[in-house]
Amino acid sequence: MATALHRLLVLYAGDQKSEGSPSVPGYDTGMTQLAAFVLLAFKESKNDNKSDEQIRDSEKEEEKEKMRQAATDDSDAEAEEDAFWTLAATVMYRLAPYYSPNTAAAQLDADSAHLSALVAARAPAAASQLTALEFEWVPLLVQEWWRALFFDALPPYCALHLWDLALFHGARSTSAVLVWVAAGIACSGSNGDALARATSCQEAVFMLRTAALELKQLSDLEGSPSVSSSGGGGCSLAEVTKRLGSVNSTEGSEVSSR
Repeated sequence: MATALHRLLVLYAGDQKSEGSPSVPGYDTGMTQLAAFVLLAFKESKNDNKSDEQIRDSEKEEEKEKMRQAATDDSDAEAEEDAFWTLAATVMYRLAPYYSPNTAAAQLDADSAHLSALVAARAPAAASQLTALEFEWVPLLVQEWWRALFFDALPPYCALHLWDLALFHGARSTSAVLVWVAAGIACSGSNGDALARATSCQEAVFMLRTAALELKQLSDLEGSPSVSSSGGGGCSLAEVTKRLGSVNSTEGSEVSSR
C-alpha cells in the first residue's frame, strides 16, 4: 500500500509539473490523506470475477498461483489508475479553491473568518480566550483539517459524509459544512467552556483535536445540522447544501461588515 501511494503521489506531482500553469494545483502534504483514501477505496472495490472462475477451474496449483498473482496485479494497476484520476479531479475541480495557488490562501482565510464569527456567536468566552492567546485558525487547524477533509481528524463514519458532500457538491458547499463542523467541535457540549480555560494555543489545539476524534456522528455537534447520505436520520445532502449555503452567505456578510 505504501509503495502504491508513493507511486500515485509521484505520478501526480510529475503530471502537474508538466502542466506548467501557475493555476494548476501542485503537490501539497494534505494530498497524502486524500490519495490514501481514494487508493484504499478502489483497491477494496476491485474484484475480477472472471479471473476467480479461471483460478477455480485450474488443476495445477502452480498455475493457480500464477493466475491469482496476475489477477491481483491487474486489479492493483486498475485501482491505482482510478485513484490517480479521482485524486486529480478532486483537487483540480471539486476542491480547486483549496489547492489552487491562486485561491488557496484567500479561501482558507475566508473560511477562518466565518469560523471565528460562528465561535464568537456561540461561545463568546471561548472566542475571547482564543483571541487573548492569539490563536490563529489557519496555521494551527484549518489548513490541516480542510485540505484533508477531516480524514485523520474525525472518526471515519463522520469523515465519509464530508467526502460525499465534497464529491457531489463541490467546494462551495464543502466550505459551509467544514466551517459548521469545526464550529460545532469547538462549541458543542463542554468544549466551549474548556476552551475558555485554555492557557496556551497548544492546549487549545489538543482540546479541539481530542473533541473531534471523540465524535460518534455529526449530529453530536450541538446546533449543527446532521448529515446523512441515506434515507435514515438527518438531512439529505441536498438539504444540508441548501441550509449551509444560506448560512455561509449570511455569516460571510456579517464578517464582511465588521
